[in-house]
Amino acid sequence: MANPTTKVTLNQALIKELRALQGKRESLIASNLHVPEPQSVMIPIPNVLVTDGDKEILKFIKNIGLIRADKSFGLDVAIEAGEKVTLTDGRSSTILECIFYYTGDTKIDEIEQFLEQN
Repeated sequence: MANPTTKVTLNQALIKELRALQGKRESLIASNLHVPEPQSVMIPIPNVLVTDGDKEILKFIKNIGLIRADKSFGLDVAIEAGEKVTLTDGRSSTILECIFYYTGDTKIDEIEQFLEQN
């Protein structure tokens, strides 16, 4: 079990989710089952963190924009407005749903390297 005080970054969460989709895809292929494409994963971000200027959030959003623009990564990205939630500090915020569309052409190792360097 992970140490509860260990902070998982958005970059790490994204790579973990993409690797999970990759594993599911490989299992389906090994079982000779149909693989739906694209498969997607969503990372929720409270919009208030963007408007507050949270540096980690802004950097993540900038990086996913760069990944989306570079088709060689094979990862399409959409950002959509989600539900309105109440945060632990009492403020309310709309959730930004960062949706990543994984296919067999998605280059997870290259995405991970890009995120580590940026």
